[in-house]
Amino acid sequence: MPVLVTGGRVDPVTPVENARRIPGARLEVFAGSHAFLCSERARFTAVVDDFLG
Repeated sequence: MPVLVTGGRVDPVTPVENARRIPGARLEVFAGSHAFLCSERARFTAVVDDFLG
């Protein structure tokens, strides 16, 4: 099953290193912290669109 994990590079709440535990997952790291969804909305949307095909 395809898995997409997104995270902020400096997120103290959910470190992106945790995503590396999911074998085969696609990891997309964004600048910033936990609020990257707001600061990088366009890129996030493009990544999800690409992942969903």
